[in-house]
Amino acid sequence: MASWDFGDGGSSPTADWGDTSSATRKSSGDFDESVVPRPDGGGGTNVSAPSLWLLGGIIVGFAAVVLDLVTSSWSLAAVAWTLGGPVAIGLLGVFTQRDTARRADPWYAESAFTPWGRRLLVVISLVAVALSAWTIADFVARGGSL
Repeated sequence: MASWDFGDGGSSPTADWGDTSSATRKSSGDFDESVVPRPDGGGGTNVSAPSLWLLGGIIVGFAAVVLDLVTSSWSLAAVAWTLGGPVAIGLLGVFTQRDTARRADPWYAESAFTPWGRRLLVVISLVAVALSAWTIADFVARGGSL
């Protein structure tokens, strides 16, 4: 028996690192081969990311970019800024919250679309906000009045 500290070991817990009994290690392998049942009693179907929230954010971001490119109106640019900024990032936040909750499920299946979709949404949102801000700043710099 070895002591956890280098003292006399009188009051500290001890551990035997050489113990290989069946109580501490399975002799049939490193992993338990039994199937873990679902907590809700379901069959074992895969759970994936809530991609509709992510796709919705990408669509809203694209709509904001298109709105920025087809108009030079500051009021429509403000609408596009709202869509491309708070709305798109809000949808990303809802997606992230729900995806994090789903990742706790042992049957969660990773999607190849999810990390690229997040990146695409952030880039589209940045472009939409930048284009909108440019249009609004140009309007104000030219002496436009509300």
